[in-house]
Amino acid sequence: MATAAGTASELLTPQEQQATADAPTDLFRALTDPGTPAGGVESRAVLWTLAHRVADGPPPDCDLADRLWQVAQDAADQGAFMVAARLGRVAATEGENQTVRRVTVARWAEQITTDQLPDDDPIETIARGLLRLAARRNVTDELVVDQVSAALGELSGHVNDSLLAGWWLELAERLGERGETDRAEDALLRSREHPTNHADIKAGQVRLAVEFESGVFGPTPLVARLTQELNALLIAADIRDDQAVIKSRTELAWLHHQLGESDDALNLAQAVLPDQVRVLGADHPDTLVTRNNIASGTGRVGDSRAALELFEGLLPDHVRVLGADHPDTLRTRNNIAFWTGRVGDSRAALELLEGLLPDQVRVLGADHPDTLGTRSNIAGWTGRVGDSRAALELFEGLLPDHVRVLGADHPDTLRTRNNIAFWTGRVGDSRAALELFEGLLPDQLRVLGADHPDALTTRNNIAGWTGEVGDSRAALELFEGLLPDQVRVLGADHPDTLRTRNTIAFLAEGLRGS
Repeated sequence: MATAAGTASELLTPQEQQATADAPTDLFRALTDPGTPAGGVESRAVLWTLAHRVADGPPPDCDLADRLWQVAQDAADQGAFMVAARLGRVAATEGENQTVRRVTVARWAEQITTDQLPDDDPIETIARGLLRLAARRNVTDELVVDQVSAALGELSGHVNDSLLAGWWLELAERLGERGETDRAEDALLRSREHPTNHADIKAGQVRLAVEFESGVFGPTPLVARLTQELNALLIAADIRDDQAVIKSRTELAWLHHQLGESDDALNLAQAVLPDQVRVLGADHPDTLVTRNNIASGTGRVGDSRAALELFEGLLPDHVRVLGADHPDTLRTRNNIAFWTGRVGDSRAALELLEGLLPDQVRVLGADHPDTLGTRSNIAGWTGRVGDSRAALELFEGLLPDHVRVLGADHPDTLRTRNNIAFWTGRVGDSRAALELFEGLLPDQLRVLGADHPDALTTRNNIAGWTGEVGDSRAALELFEGLLPDQVRVLGADHPDTLRTRNTIAFLAEGLRGS
């Protein structure tokens, strides 16, 4: 193999820069040039790439075929029979002794079709070298990944499924790290084609698929399939305490949450928590995150008081383990304030938020999104406890900071404009409120889309304030135009839809009586 020597990193870097322009034979000439430094077993990966490129290229001339044959023989001498056979088949098409070469290639091929590969054929070295090539940051064309995939495909039937599943999984991980999501997902699918009971590999497949979120199979089928696989995996093998599996179960619960499947997310989080406590420890960051998610999920499924109690129980542990100023501790304090308000104690919620804000400003900074969010919540709860004028002033003071930090089109900025319009109406200026909502709607339609709930709410508010300023007929027409969209987007039984139907009936009755 001295003629095709050098490590993969030494040989391919200059060639890869012109890989798409050069013919395969040009790469071979460069690799077999007498001036190329000698190398060792890592060149097996280069030989794989070379074998596929030459085999798929034009027929070589006689001189090139002779040199190619020498490389094939060197590969065979070191036990790389699949490489030797592929290169040899090409070399046997030109030059002298073609019959002898074909017989030799057949003999090499027999070596790779037996049940047991020779002990001196380090298949794993080839695969690892190929994976290193795939992981290279400066590989910008499809060549290396294609050849890695082809090589792993040829390994099928010669190594066990667990090894192949693991190598495909590693290739998927490398491609994912490079941001090549489509190829990563393809490699993950190839990994899953090889049945394996190896816990780390199965857990890795699930974990990587979760990281791809809704990419591989589509959101709902993906979540359903992964949930089934995890449950089957836990039943089939005693790996409940495997940290990789625990991590996958945790991420899967979070994926259910992201897809809006609150009940499933809560059930998965509650199921994994005891295993996290036993294996990772009660104070492990992942354990604390799961407790946070359980508290939040409990509130999302409708039990506000239980959610508040869970967050109140979590706070002392956050303070003890992470520290009073840790962002997660501050978020837990924010959640306690939020659920305090949701159980009906508006004034206590406001006091908690007012106590939280100085710490957020000190730790996170005045412009941090969490700090801005707390200012927004303080303004909202200020209005809810009865001070509409102060609420309006707080929102008006917040808007320039939202625009400066988040941008004019950020959803939080648009919501602040909505709140200013709302509290403008609440302080008695109906016409100004209507104008503010009318100015907000085009930006919501442009940024969020016509079917976004916020856009539908603004249309509702425009209709309502149109009636407040005295134009009941125009208000009725606006509500009648809104209703079909609410039915289509929100559903016929949604509270907003029902309120619109009630308002339409009320306005129509009033106009008939006038």
